[in-house]
Amino acid sequence: MSTVAIIGDVGGHADQLERCLAHLGVTSTRWPDGLTVVQVGDLLGGVDDLACVDMVEPHLESGRWVQLLGNWDSREIGWCFEPARKEPPDPVAEDLFVRWYVFGEAFHAAAVTTQAGATAVVTHAGVTAPFWRQHLGETSDALEAVARINALPVEVVHRPGQMLGFDSDPVNVDDGYPDDIELEEIAQRCAAVGPIWADTTDLWCGWLAVASPWAQVHGHTSAWFRDDWSPYAPVEAVPYARRDRQLCHTRYVSGQGSGPPLIGVGCSVYAARHLVLKPLVIPNAQVSTAVAARC
Repeated sequence: MSTVAIIGDVGGHADQLERCLAHLGVTSTRWPDGLTVVQVGDLLGGVDDLACVDMVEPHLESGRWVQLLGNWDSREIGWCFEPARKEPPDPVAEDLFVRWYVFGEAFHAAAVTTQAGATAVVTHAGVTAPFWRQHLGETSDALEAVARINALPVEVVHRPGQMLGFDSDPVNVDDGYPDDIELEEIAQRCAAVGPIWADTTDLWCGWLAVASPWAQVHGHTSAWFRDDWSPYAPVEAVPYARRDRQLCHTRYVSGQGSGPPLIGVGCSVYAARHLVLKPLVIPNAQVSTAVAARC
């Protein structure tokens, strides 16, 4: 068992990552005993990407740093769309991410298990209810869910959703295809958004009437913006959510307040430069990815 610190989206802000690690007692020459870091993806962001990967790489082989993939880290891995409003990620840093992924040092999901035996599934954007049904066999075992996510094809895990304009209702094709819809659109609308691209609306609405089978931790989009809920926070789900104003994390309780929580960790996109990107710290826990190298 160790102390597990889950860090949200960094977005290439090396200065914020450095301050966050300093908050955990990490320096260029010191790593606290018993500390394991899980970074939820979007380590890159077209700002100071090389400095970010330089901070991370020495800790990957030791197992004390677990790196997840986000949409910004994945252009060279596949099924990632070109960013429109920011500088693209540094190509050298992207190549390094490809190597991490191929050699089993970067993942799509991780499980964090506490000493009490509770396990949370950690992904970049969160596992939606449709994705759980279609691709995870409705498993109630968090460790099995993580293993399945990490074994799925990239195009399934990176399936886009509302954030990229895929916001139509799913098509029911049990009685055949509608005459006025293209086959490509059917394929897009029948597939569940993956845990790389789900936004808060995709995530919270699916787990509104149904409880998530396990707790979740994610980054990507935040339901929090400054001192109010962001446009990503669906109105019907907000009564079951609360914000941690100190850490800028959100906690949404699935199943209309009766199920496990979905915790959104704050990301650098919403943090001012003088603030510290604060992690979610879980004492007496361990991390699993249940996947081998892909080469």
